Amino acid sequence: GVADKAGGKERASVTFINDGMKDISLWWDPPVGDGKYDGGKQLHVGTLGPEETRRFDTFIGHTFHVKGACEHELTVRDSEELLRTCRHLLSKEERARREINQVVNYAKMIPIKVLNGANHPIFLWFCDRVATRNELIQEIASGEPAASTAYLEHTFAITDVRDLDGCSAPLMSFNVSAGTYLHVFDDGSAPPELSARIRAEETAAQDYLARAGKHWVCHPKKQPPAKYMRPAEAIGDETVVSTCNPPLTTATPSHYNESEYLAMMRAPGPVLSAGCTDLTLRVISTSPRAFLIENFTSAASLISRSTTESKVSRSRTSENSWVERASSPVTERIFRRAAEVLGIDERFIWDKSGGAVRSASGTSVDGSFPQGAESMQLVHYSVGQKYDAHYDWGVSHPETRFATLLLYLKEPLEGGKTAFPKAETPTPLAVPPVAGSAVLFYNVLPDGNCDIDSLHAAMPVTEGEKWLANIWVWDPMRSQEVSG
Repeated sequence: GVADKAGGKERASVTFINDGMKDISLWWDPPVGDGKYDGGKQLHVGTLGPEETRRFDTFIGHTFHVKGACEHELTVRDSEELLRTCRHLLSKEERARREINQVVNYAKMIPIKVLNGANHPIFLWFCDRVATRNELIQEIASGEPAASTAYLEHTFAITDVRDLDGCSAPLMSFNVSAGTYLHVFDDGSAPPELSARIRAEETAAQDYLARAGKHWVCHPKKQPPAKYMRPAEAIGDETVVSTCNPPLTTATPSHYNESEYLAMMRAPGPVLSAGCTDLTLRVISTSPRAFLIENFTSAASLISRSTTESKVSRSRTSENSWVERASSPVTERIFRRAAEVLGIDERFIWDKSGGAVRSASGTSVDGSFPQGAESMQLVHYSVGQKYDAHYDWGVSHPETRFATLLLYLKEPLEGGKTAFPKAETPTPLAVPPVAGSAVLFYNVLPDGNCDIDSLHAAMPVTEGEKWLANIWVWDPMRSQEVSG
């Protein structure tokens, strides 16, 4: 890589994607003062064909140039940079075709689970045989699982030393196959209790596969949902929910006095005016159970109220921040409306545990209720930013994300759809992010298993910007695990 050719202090990586129909060439500007490459002469570091991707190791402050079918210049500012090139040269029809192809390709992904059956930590590696770029995925503690998504025939490896490339000297390696979900590393060092637990999980998984015809992918102790699940019998079915401006029944946040908070709650706001409104939930997929809700919210004020934190990785490029339910009357109304859409009591989607409850008369009543949801996540996507196909459920605890509610706050000029690659629909399902609308989908099945058809992706924004908010509801209550 380029990092091997020049000195530097802050390491980084840069990924180029050629979205055009013709080859492009990539050039690197050697930094001033580099004795070996100094002299102002750019160095050719590669050629990318149409729809090809190339990643380079480099340093903060290095500059790259794209030449050929289109011209770009990139100076590396962050530890991970992504540059999509030449997309503006494509026709609208070609862009749409590529988007559908990407959704179809995502549908080939399958989940895997790796369980550490040793009495010591292990390290899970992804072995990229094509680009020869092996990647450390994560450390797995003794007795703990790790979950990932992959394509068939992808290779993973395990080592017990962090600094040792697990792909070149593995203790164990495996190729991804549809017939195997659970991969156990067992070197014989596990104590009897751990060995017995693993054998029990393997036996239960085999029994479920024989009975249900599919893998059990959740935590082995996951129970059927305690919360209500809306039915989704047929695509196009509709359910009307009457959502009203309810009286305040939960504790007043400490930074408001009660009279001020009640007045703000009852005043018309950007989410819900006084009175009632009918919302229609339309089934867009039966597997996963997914619904489209038009005119859920017009809470664009959330955008201006929020600060965002950059999140960049190989699979996710976006900015996000977290907004607590009790932070304002706007967020309180959104959470209450979310509860009505889900058909569950609003007290069971608090993002902070132990909230005091008030009676209808306003008298304080001793009591608490569990943390049944996360704070609202506000996410911003600029041009080129996306989130590859992933799951919201996790495997580390019996409790997991039960339902996901996506609220679209600002729609881009093009791109940014939410795709459900495994949805059982006549054509690939990709929902346009229309401002004010929402998508509800369930991450689990009625029998307690996690739903592999809930795989979803945020497709790249190609023009403009996208703002959305996520509300994740847990069942029966939230653990410390966060899935994605």
